[in-house]
Amino acid sequence: MIKKKIFIGLVAAMMLTGIAGCGNSPLDKHVGANSTLSANTRATYGAEATEAAIYYDDAAGMDAEESFKGGVNSNASEQVSDTGADTTNQLSEIDTEKLVYHCDMYFDTENYIDSVNELKNLMNQYGAFLEYENERNNGGYGNTPSLHIYNATIRIPSENYQDFLDNMGNVGELMNKCQDVQNLSQEFSDLSSELEVLEAKRDSYIAMMKEAKTLDDMESLLMIDERLTEVEVSINQIKTRLNSINNDVAYSYITVTISEVKEYEDPAPETFGERVAQGFKNGWENFVGGCQNLVIWAAEHVIGLGIFLVILLTIWFALLRKPVKAFRARRRAAKAAKKAAKAAEAAAVQSENAVAAGTAEQTANVETAPVQPEAVNTDNKTE
Repeated sequence: MIKKKIFIGLVAAMMLTGIAGCGNSPLDKHVGANSTLSANTRATYGAEATEAAIYYDDAAGMDAEESFKGGVNSNASEQVSDTGADTTNQLSEIDTEKLVYHCDMYFDTENYIDSVNELKNLMNQYGAFLEYENERNNGGYGNTPSLHIYNATIRIPSENYQDFLDNMGNVGELMNKCQDVQNLSQEFSDLSSELEVLEAKRDSYIAMMKEAKTLDDMESLLMIDERLTEVEVSINQIKTRLNSINNDVAYSYITVTISEVKEYEDPAPETFGERVAQGFKNGWENFVGGCQNLVIWAAEHVIGLGIFLVILLTIWFALLRKPVKAFRARRRAAKAAKKAAKAAEAAAVQSENAVAAGTAEQTANVETAPVQPEAVNTDNKTE
């Protein structure tokens, strides 16, 4: 009997979902994550209800089918009729359009403080409040003056929206103004209808849970509890979106930017002497700045340089000192041997040159010696 009632409740919830889905416009028009959730919720719960109906039909047999054809049909029809009437009433209540107003305004002013004060006085006068505020200074560079920029997002009651805009003339010189209106009426209508369907489904699940009293119904109870949790999450999300729409309709958005400006004056042309003097001044400032940067760099890196020097000395004395000394000794010995060889070669060449010179001298002496005339034997001639 309990399973029959659960089956009947699931089928009734499925019929409510189908009828409400046929009577409303497509839910794909919803804005943000709520639209995706709504469409998926309808498809998912319809399929789940069908599966549950098949499951309990197998369990209950032909008795459940006969019960469904009998008195249950009338109860489901009454529920559908009541839901349709409630939906019609809800639609009649939201015939007024849900409009959200936005306006962006940009002002230039030479009296920055007065302009900001004027804006805040208008906010107090018309019951507005700040949703966002930012004030910055561009700092100025060289001869450029320091200028301020003020940004604010203001929320103002929609009934005061136009009056507030009409009285913004004293804030500064209006440079740009952009307005737009967002109509959320269709989204609000769709979400409201879907909320009714989900609330009816939630009530059905709660009634089913109350009927489950035996251990045999625990499996069904767990499944219903899971579906009930999902439905309640969807209901909370839809309610949050509906509240957000109501707040946006009640309080319009105005974004204001106030930029401080100064009158520009052409500088007097510089003479040649002034340019030369400025060049010397810039050169001296650059030199001083470079020296300061060097000292600062040394101060920042002196510890690191000291540690690096200690590491190098340690490596030198521990690993490289003896090999370097041996290399230098071999190099000196090689140089000495090479020098000795060159000296010996030079001595040999000198000796050879000396011998050659002696030989040449002897030869020259022989060639230059006078020839003695041969003696005549006078005795032979006498005879």
